[in-house]
Amino acid sequence: MLSKNRAQSILFVNPDYHCTFFYKQELDKLEWRADILVLDSYPDKYLYDAKKVFKTYKITSKSYINYFFWILCNIFKYKYIVFYGKPKDFGSFFPKSGIEPLLAIIKFFRTKIVYLPAGCNDEFTKKEFIKFDFGNVCGNCGFFDKCNDKINERNLQIINRYAHLIISSGFTKPQIKNQKIIKWKSFDLDAFNPNIKVPNSYLFPKSNKFKILHSASLEGRDFNGKNIKGSHYISAAVERLIGEGFNCELIRTTDVDSVNMKYIQVQSDLIIDQLIYGHWGSTSLEGIALGKPVICYFNKEWKENYIDALNIQVWPFIEADTYSIYTVLRNLLINPDELKRYSEMSLDFAHKYLDIKVNAKEFIEVLGKL
Repeated sequence: MLSKNRAQSILFVNPDYHCTFFYKQELDKLEWRADILVLDSYPDKYLYDAKKVFKTYKITSKSYINYFFWILCNIFKYKYIVFYGKPKDFGSFFPKSGIEPLLAIIKFFRTKIVYLPAGCNDEFTKKEFIKFDFGNVCGNCGFFDKCNDKINERNLQIINRYAHLIISSGFTKPQIKNQKIIKWKSFDLDAFNPNIKVPNSYLFPKSNKFKILHSASLEGRDFNGKNIKGSHYISAAVERLIGEGFNCELIRTTDVDSVNMKYIQVQSDLIIDQLIYGHWGSTSLEGIALGKPVICYFNKEWKENYIDALNIQVWPFIEADTYSIYTVLRNLLINPDELKRYSEMSLDFAHKYLDIKVNAKEFIEVLGKL
């Protein structure tokens, strides 16, 4: 039988932005051991709280062995291990077998493997995903030419073999073994709320302009001018509105650290996430948690799947695409009551579906059934 300490222990390999840090924070309160291992390929600016990182290892072609042996020496401490994105693959000697030596060792120690997809090619092959929205998503992704189905297919083969749980956001119906829809994305709603104090260094200059925020973190996805968020459509729509006399401005951010981004968001009047991808990104949910009206494009089928899977009772997102963004923005600017209504819906949604205090306990229940 596992000791109590190991039975309530979890290692996160690379954090899912701030979300993983909130899980660690809440699991700590529930007397779990929750550690975060960050690999050097993970961008520093996405570390919500670097002080809570358990260990950093440089993983290069010459130092995979360091990571391998660190896991080997420490895995007996953990009952669960969560990989955010593709696990480091040591199975190049078995390219067609789906064997991954490190994951096999982890399972040997009776540690449960949880896989949290970090992007579309962690759940689908390129040839499958290109069918969504008639290829519009893949057609606007700068990573398209680098997306390799040999890698994608091997990864799916590996996680099907080794993962005890694959977390699904609910937009697409479970398609791979052991995939389960849960309320994973979560926030500390004390840290993310409309009344947070903004440090002086992040205060906007005083202005009565209506502030429209669009942030785009597109490293690796903006090759050859492609933009998966439709940023240039947003810029064009706002410029047109300004030309028509509307007192508004577009605020663009690209390099604000994750921990400080909320100070920019909370001062904005409206947040735009994306107009192409088909479901929310972190920007949308951060805005929702802060009680902001949020614009985002949703693939109709994915939206219906999500609402049905999680029994969503309130839908706070303002929907727009590359064709309708100007009209949607204009209608909001001339109807401020609509903005207030969406703001109230955002907070309602956050408390019902994004509260880490609730979701962490539900996550523990799911883990206990593995």
